[in-house]
Amino acid sequence: MASSKTQTLIEFVIEAAPAVRATKFMAAASLVVALYDWLLCLGDEVELIYFAPWTLVKVLYIFIRVVTAGGLMVVNYHLAGFRPKLSDTTITSMIPITKYSKIGHICVTTRFIRPSGAIFLSPLVLETVVFAMTAFKVYQAAKISPTHLPPLLHVLFRDGLVYYVVIFCARTLCIIIFFALPFQFMLLGINFLWAIVATMITRFFLNLRIVSRLEEGDFSLGNSKNVREWPSFLPTTQIGGWQKLQS
Repeated sequence: MASSKTQTLIEFVIEAAPAVRATKFMAAASLVVALYDWLLCLGDEVELIYFAPWTLVKVLYIFIRVVTAGGLMVVNYHLAGFRPKLSDTTITSMIPITKYSKIGHICVTTRFIRPSGAIFLSPLVLETVVFAMTAFKVYQAAKISPTHLPPLLHVLFRDGLVYYVVIFCARTLCIIIFFALPFQFMLLGINFLWAIVATMITRFFLNLRIVSRLEEGDFSLGNSKNVREWPSFLPTTQIGGWQKLQS
């Protein structure tokens, strides 16, 4: 009996090896995306976020950055094999239906229940509704004044469209992986989705902060000695009373 269980476990580990390897690579790529984007935006964050007064939005922004990078580091730490060896006692106490394989140094579930697709479809429906409402608001503003669209609405629609398309593709990828591939690949796209959502949200917020500072008349954006050029994501023609900053 014991020999049969061991053989079954060995076969399962061999079968799961490609999925584990693919998940490791995807987790590493997700961490690179999160850290690289943070590095690219660090200069703007220092001016627009870190020196700004403490608000709930600032706390949430920093929370997203730190938790995403820290969480993906922990995931990669475990997947890369740097962690100490575990035991059935440790794993079973946390997840009763899971056992630890000393052969492959991975956790093996003894019973798999495929979750409902609502975990991906529900957020997608919410994001679709929010984007549709934003697009409708921009449409109304454009009808009233086609040549004077406020910069805030311009950024909301432009970034909202980019956010929606990217997140839609990422969630669709997760849905395909979740339901079309063997269950060993279940976590393949989760870490990537985590990194992409965090990246899109933080960039969206940074662009909104830039527009907010422009509306306040602060073109220097902080303590920088050089006046910041007109943001490339805003139209260069006169819009809503704004005009491209002349040197």
